[in-house]
Amino acid sequence: MARPQILKLGKALLFVCALLLFSKQGKADEGMWLPMHVKNYMEVMRQKGCLLSAEDIYSLNKASLKDAIVHFGGFCTGELVSSQGLVFTNHHCGYDAIASLSSPEHNYLDSGYWAPSFEKELPAEGLFVTFLVRMEDVTDRVRYAKDKDEAIKRIVQEVESEGKYTARVTPILYEHQYILWVYQTFEDVRFVGTPPASIGKFGGDTDNWMWPRHTGDFSVFRVYADANNEPAAYSPDNKPYQPKHFLPISLAGISPGDFTMIMGFPARTTRYLPLPAMEFKVREQYPALKSMFAAMLRIMERDMAANIRVKLALASTQARFANSEKYYQGVMEAMRDAGIWEQRQAFESGLEAWAANQEGDMKTVLKDFRALYESAQSSMMQGLAIRLVQSLNPVLARGKTLYPLYRKLNEGKDEEAQALADQLKKRLERSFENDQPATYQKVLGALLKQYKFSVPAERIPNWMNSKEVAKLKTPEGGDRYQAMANHIYDASVLATQEKLMRFLSKPSAKDLEKDPGFVLAKDLVKLETEIEAATAYFNSREEQLLHLWMEAWMKYQPNRNFYPDANSTLRLTYGTVEAYDPRDAVEYSATTSYEGLLEKEIPGDHEFDLPATLKSLLKKRDFGPYANGSGDLQVNFLSNNDITGGNSGSPVINAKGQLVGIAFDGNWESMAGDIVFDPRYKRTISADIRYVLFVMDKLGGAQRLLDELTIVKN
Repeated sequence: MARPQILKLGKALLFVCALLLFSKQGKADEGMWLPMHVKNYMEVMRQKGCLLSAEDIYSLNKASLKDAIVHFGGFCTGELVSSQGLVFTNHHCGYDAIASLSSPEHNYLDSGYWAPSFEKELPAEGLFVTFLVRMEDVTDRVRYAKDKDEAIKRIVQEVESEGKYTARVTPILYEHQYILWVYQTFEDVRFVGTPPASIGKFGGDTDNWMWPRHTGDFSVFRVYADANNEPAAYSPDNKPYQPKHFLPISLAGISPGDFTMIMGFPARTTRYLPLPAMEFKVREQYPALKSMFAAMLRIMERDMAANIRVKLALASTQARFANSEKYYQGVMEAMRDAGIWEQRQAFESGLEAWAANQEGDMKTVLKDFRALYESAQSSMMQGLAIRLVQSLNPVLARGKTLYPLYRKLNEGKDEEAQALADQLKKRLERSFENDQPATYQKVLGALLKQYKFSVPAERIPNWMNSKEVAKLKTPEGGDRYQAMANHIYDASVLATQEKLMRFLSKPSAKDLEKDPGFVLAKDLVKLETEIEAATAYFNSREEQLLHLWMEAWMKYQPNRNFYPDANSTLRLTYGTVEAYDPRDAVEYSATTSYEGLLEKEIPGDHEFDLPATLKSLLKKRDFGPYANGSGDLQVNFLSNNDITGGNSGSPVINAKGQLVGIAFDGNWESMAGDIVFDPRYKRTISADIRYVLFVMDKLGGAQRLLDELTIVKN
């Protein structure tokens, strides 16, 4: 893809005018806002139809919507929907827990599950939910401290000293503000129910990020607490948690133009990055990430299709990386829109012209950014390739983990080494959970080949060019990289749990120096160390420039209300149910119905098959109370809310504070949304709550759960 041309000033000014108009049109719905600032934008929300007060949404004095929203597992969002701690989230958010609890004999992923009683709700080991207790602007306490890190540490200790809450201080707007977040975490979370993947993942990777959509992407969990309704480790004596607030559920449904609000924990956006950083992400980093993930995924998918045990073991890993692969592809395609680059170039040209008349380093901040990225690009890409190879294969990841142990052994610190080896046992034992060595052996061969063609000759590990490797017998097909992988899996103690635990019981530097898996991992650590200085300088210099860049931007647009980039903290976004028309002669409606399920069905296809019971219900139009006013069953809907990864499972809330949907995806045309906001295309895809209830009722027979809910008909 050709890089955007530098525009002449006259043309740039025209584009600035267009950009300002463009921003004004989308301003009302753009932004992932801090809930404690809700009063600042309540008027806009009221104009869109919101009937709630600021205190209804975020309050320290009474129960409010924030008390019904949880950070689910630290990677998704969930919402409390009953007085007994019932949580709705996405099917794909519960996927890992469901897969871990499944077996070939009880395959909850494929068959679904609905606990018939509290006693049959299954403990999801390692899963937790976190509630936001409060948030506070602590900018002055940090900014004017002699030592920022010490100031942050002191603020956190003040909150955590009583042992009831945890705290986190996050910089926002590139360290122009600091926010304190106070949390309470519950660790006893149990799996309650899920539809089969043929509903929860209907459409699979093919439909991922696509509209129209027909996916029942939801699952149900429950939070448990001790006798005092406080967090506690799992115990059969724990009771369902009684929340401060839970969401009532509306059967009234949604229509185009209706107000929608989403609260959740969006993971990460980088919308304030300058152009050189944007270009580096989209044109260098993302293609490399996509290629590495693709090399791994195609192997995994073949093995999963052939063996149910492999499928269950790798289901969560495959889903996560398949999602990432398609994400990077989507961003790259969306960013082919020349208008995006032209508008950003025009904006930055205007800002740069303004900055030239300012004082200090602000004059040259964009010039300095361009110079930094030009000088560091090669080292950053090499570092990325090294980290990917290290992390995507379990053997090399274990080898990197053992490197500090090797250093202690090499220095003759035998007692310290043995103590460290004992500490590492549990961590490395966990790395064998769901390990599938036959699959990962093939993955390693593919990754080594990919790596070889991604870096210059001086970044090839010595082991790959060694005499030991030269002597290896090449397997059928002549793939020398697979020969390397085969040798490592045959000879390395890192490949099997039994060998590795035996080694850790009596670790030896000499044994590691003869181990091909460790030697390759050690070579990669050495290569990573060689570019550490360049990486450290880049990170430090980029941090300085981003702070300066953000200061320039805020001074350049003094009347703009800047929302912070997403950083996995609670945010609020508001908008309306809204369709869109992405291309010439293509117009999408804002809702999908049951008919699309029948139209898309491909019997026997793992992505588009339908359960026979569901098909029968749909054909008979047996929708019960979940049909809309026209007698149809709506499945998914669109709204123009501004969300990103981490918002999965977030509640879509109507003007009255009632649950109308569960957000689970964005649309293909807005894939660049983490980097740039485009109001023409930015949409959230949600499961209509009536379809969720229909599945629970008609297919799941989960009446005891439905009885817990507060369902509002009007």
